[in-house]
Amino acid sequence: MVAVANGGGIWTSQITPTPSMNITPTNSNLTLSWTVPSTNFVMQQNLDLTTTNWTDVMNPPVLNLTNLRDEVILSPTNSSGFYRLKTP
Repeated sequence: MVAVANGGGIWTSQITPTPSMNITPTNSNLTLSWTVPSTNFVMQQNLDLTTTNWTDVMNPPVLNLTNLRDEVILSPTNSSGFYRLKTP
C-alpha cells in the first residue's frame, strides 16, 4: 500500500496476509497447503492440543506454481494429529 500527499511525503505499508491452511485428500495421501505469502512458514504437528510439544514436520513444502500454494503431502495414520504454521 502506498500513499502520496501533494507537496508532502510518500508513505508505504506492507501487510503480510494471514495464511489459511487447506487439507485435500489425494489418492491415498493428504495434501496440506497454504497460500504463498512473503513470509516463510514452518509447518508443525502435535498429537495432543493439551500439550506444548509441537514438532516441525520433516516433509519440506513444495511450491505449486499453478495455484501459488506451498504444499506438503502426508501419509495418513490411524491416530489424530494437529497442524499449524509458525514463523521461524
